[in-house]
Amino acid sequence: MLQKIALICFILCCFACKNGKIRKLYYPGGKIKEIDSILNDSIIVGTSYFFYENGQLNRKEVYDSSGNLNGTSQIFWGNGSYFQSINYINGLAQGESVAYDSIVGHLYFKEFFFDDKVVGDNYNYTDNKVESYRFYNFNGELAMLQEYDNNGNIKNNKRGGRIFFYKIKSTRLKLDSNLFTLYILQSNPLRSSNKLTARYLDAKGKQLGYDSFVTTGQHLIELKKRMPFNLKYIEFTDIQYDSTQKKEYKDNYDITVLADTAVQKK
Repeated sequence: MLQKIALICFILCCFACKNGKIRKLYYPGGKIKEIDSILNDSIIVGTSYFFYENGQLNRKEVYDSSGNLNGTSQIFWGNGSYFQSINYINGLAQGESVAYDSIVGHLYFKEFFFDDKVVGDNYNYTDNKVESYRFYNFNGELAMLQEYDNNGNIKNNKRGGRIFFYKIKSTRLKLDSNLFTLYILQSNPLRSSNKLTARYLDAKGKQLGYDSFVTTGQHLIELKKRMPFNLKYIEFTDIQYDSTQKKEYKDNYDITVLADTAVQKK
């Protein structure tokens, strides 16, 4: 109890020194629920602290001067043990997050955020062993599921029709080219290897560029390419070898580039 009181006093001292107006919210029983700093009577700024009703720290969040989450949020179990951290950029969760159980600190799950959605590879654990693997597309929809027994063997395999997804953003440059940022999302389950190739073509099929990647262990690839305005097509070939099933999967994807956007060819 003394440690909890000391923590709250320390937080209040920090707010008083750095952030100006302090806001404190309470549970109906009178226990402290939230401590944060308010700018202009409405915008939460700086570091906010949230508590369980038993006095334990629930989570800690960092806000920028505009009131957006910007930084690492830390989450704790009700018994005070560490649960998970999530990184925010301009209000959106981004990147990998690892969670641990509340008893002995074993791995609980791993997930990956892209623009505030859980995408790509997702692992769930029991006793530090992978229990299941899930792969989500850019919309957060489940595209693949594999479940494992205690020996790491697949006992259930639901592979969707697609394990390769993309997003493209482009910026028109002053001279004769566009700057393309390609976000390529592909499945990378346990004991699998991936290779990805990309060919960049004009309207007549002339190759303007080529890329080849070994992407094992990378489920999200961010690729920046400066390409001429006459880029019309991008041809992707994705090859995955799954050693648990002794199978090779090969998928081809053609993208038609239209002005400042890109769409999947029918």
